[in-house]
Amino acid sequence: MDALKTREVLRYAVGGVGQSVLPLLVGTWLIAFYTEKEHAFLLSAGVLGTIVMIERIVGAVLEPLIGFASDRSRTRFGRRRPWMALGLPLLVAAFVGLWSPPAAEGLNATSTIVWVAICFLVYNASYSAVFAPYNALLPELHREAKERIRLSSWMGIFEVLGQIAVSVGGAMLIGLGAVVWLGVSFSTGFSLLAFVAGAVTLATMLPVVLLTREPPSTPPERELGLVAAVTASFANRHFVVYAVGLLGFRIATNLVLAGIPFVGVKLMGLTSAETSYVPAVIIVVAVLAFPLVQKLATRHGKARVFKWGGLGFVATLPLMGIVDKLVLPPLWVGGLLFALSGFSVATLLVLPRALIADIVDHDETRTGLRREAIYTGSAGVFEKLGVALSAGIAGALLSAFGQTEGDLLGVRLLGVAGAVVLAGSLAIFARYDLEPSGS
Repeated sequence: MDALKTREVLRYAVGGVGQSVLPLLVGTWLIAFYTEKEHAFLLSAGVLGTIVMIERIVGAVLEPLIGFASDRSRTRFGRRRPWMALGLPLLVAAFVGLWSPPAAEGLNATSTIVWVAICFLVYNASYSAVFAPYNALLPELHREAKERIRLSSWMGIFEVLGQIAVSVGGAMLIGLGAVVWLGVSFSTGFSLLAFVAGAVTLATMLPVVLLTREPPSTPPERELGLVAAVTASFANRHFVVYAVGLLGFRIATNLVLAGIPFVGVKLMGLTSAETSYVPAVIIVVAVLAFPLVQKLATRHGKARVFKWGGLGFVATLPLMGIVDKLVLPPLWVGGLLFALSGFSVATLLVLPRALIADIVDHDETRTGLRREAIYTGSAGVFEKLGVALSAGIAGALLSAFGQTEGDLLGVRLLGVAGAVVLAGSLAIFARYDLEPSGS
C-alpha cells in the first residue's frame, strides 16, 4: 500500500488542534473560573465537580452510540464526515456558552447550575459527534503501522501547536478582562479566549470535513446490533486492558490540569496569567520528545513505551503538591517537574491512536467486520469516565481538604491521587500483549 501524501496527512491531522484545545481549556481552567473569587466565583468546587462528573457519564453513554451509528452510516459523503459536519457548529456554540454564564446573585444559583449543565451536556454530545468519527478515520486511511504512527504523530504535533497557542495566547487574552473585540462585548478574558478557541476549532476541522477523502466502505454481509456490537467490544480482552490503561492516564492528566492553576498561584507564587504558561512548558517538552517516542515504539513496541510514559507520571505527580516544601525554590522545582512530565504527555499524544488501530485490525480477524468508530467510541467511554472521575476527585479533595491560603491540603493531594489511580491502571494494562509484527 502506497504511503500517504504529505497533503493527505496534514489536512487530516490538522483536526488535532480542536480535539486538544477545547478539553485543555476545560480541564485547566473551568474549576478555577467558576470557583475562584478572582474570577467568576459562581459555583463551589463540590457542585461544579458533581455537574462535570454527571455530564461526563452521560457523554460516556453517548459516545459508543455515536460510534455505532457512524459505523453503520452509508451516505455519498462517507460514514464519518456527515457526523463531523453536523456536530461542529453545536460544539463551538456550547463551548463558548460554557464560559459566558449569565449574571447570577450568590453562590450556586439555580440559573447558573442549569446553564452550566445544559452547555456541558451539548458540549459533550457534540464533541463525541465530531471527534469519535474523526478518530475512527485513522485506521481507515492506512493499514500499515508506520503510516498510522506517522498520522498519529502529526495529529499530536497539531495538538501541541494548538495547546502552545492557547497556553501563550490564552494568558494575554485572560489578562485583558472585560473587552470589546470585533464589535462583540466580552465580560471576561475567559469568554474572549473561548470565542477564539471555538473559531480556531471550526477553522481547523473544516479541511477534515471538506477535503479528507474517506476510503470506500463496502457494507458487510452481516452487521451487529447495538447491544451485540458494544458487548463484542467489551469482550475483547485487548481492548479492555487498553481502555483501563487509558482511563488511568486520563484521570492522572486531568488531575494535573485541574491542579495547575492552584499549584502555580498558591505554591509556586505565580500570577494567574503567568500560570497559564505552565502547560506550554509541558507541551514544548512533549513535542521535543515525539521523535524519541516514535523511535522507542518502533524498537520496543507501542504498549511498552506507553507503560514507560505512565510510570514517569507516577513518579512525578506526587511531588507537584510539595514544590514549596523542598530545598530548591518552588519555581525551579515546579518547572522541572512539569518539564519531566513532557515525555509522559508525548506517549499519551502519540500512542493510543496507534494502539486502537491494532485492536481494530485484530477485531476484524475475529468478527470479519471493520468497526473503527464503535471502538473509538467505546474508548471514549473510558476517556470521558476518566474526565468525570477526575472532576469528582478534584472537587471532593478541594472541598474536603482545602484550596485556600493556609488550607492547601486538597491541592497537595491532587497529584498523589492521580499517581495512585494511574499505578493501578498500569498494573492491569501490563496484560496487554497485542503487538503486530513490524509495528
